[in-house]
Amino acid sequence: MMQNSDERERLDGLLRERVLPRYRTLLAAVQDHIGGRVGGRYAFDRIQSGIHGLSHWTRVGCLALRIVDDLPLDGRPREVDEEAVLLAAFFHDSGRIGEGTEPGHGEAGATILEALAEGMHLDPATVAVAARAIRLHESNQSPLPTADRVAIALANGDRVDRVRLGEAPIAARMYDDGIWPSLVAPSTWLLHTVNQRRTWDELGDVLGTVTHRKG
Repeated sequence: MMQNSDERERLDGLLRERVLPRYRTLLAAVQDHIGGRVGGRYAFDRIQSGIHGLSHWTRVGCLALRIVDDLPLDGRPREVDEEAVLLAAFFHDSGRIGEGTEPGHGEAGATILEALAEGMHLDPATVAVAARAIRLHESNQSPLPTADRVAIALANGDRVDRVRLGEAPIAARMYDDGIWPSLVAPSTWLLHTVNQRRTWDELGDVLGTVTHRKG
C-alpha cells in the first residue's frame, strides 16, 4: 500500500495533468446546455454546488482515475477506460436537481451524456462504458451489482469523496478493488487542495453564464 505522501503526489499529478485539462474541454463543450434541458432532463443544475458540483466531479475524476489505473485490464484498451472514467466522473451528477438522496440521478446523468455525445464528437463505445458506470454508481443493492473496472472506479471514487460530508466510505457499499482504503486519508488532502485552488474559478466565463441564467 502506498504511503499517504506518495498517494497525494500521485493524485496531484492526476489533477493537474489529466483531470483539469480534460474538464476544461468538456466544460467548453457543454457550456450552452448548463441549466437547460437535455434529453428531457435538467442538465448540470448543481454545477456550482459544493456538495455535488464541479469541485466534487473534479475530485471523483482524480480518485477514479487513480483506481482504474491500477485495476487489471478487462479487454478494452487502457486509454478507452481512462477517457470513460473522466466522462463518467464529469457527468455522474449532471442530472441532479437536489442535494440529498435522489433516486434516478444516475439514469439522468447517463441520459444527458448520451444525448450530448454525438454533438461533442465522443466515441460511442467509450460513451457506452461511461454511461453504464454512471447508471450503476448510485446502486444500493446488496451485494453490489456486477461492474466492470470503469464502474468500480467511479463508484468507489464517488464514495471516497464522502469526506466532503465529514463521513468515511461505508465499507459494505465499496467494491473490493484493493486500492480505495489507501485513498481515504489522502482524500482529505485532495478536498482541501481542490477547494483552495478553486479550480472552477479558472472557468469563470462558464460559471458566469450559469449565474446569469439562474439569476
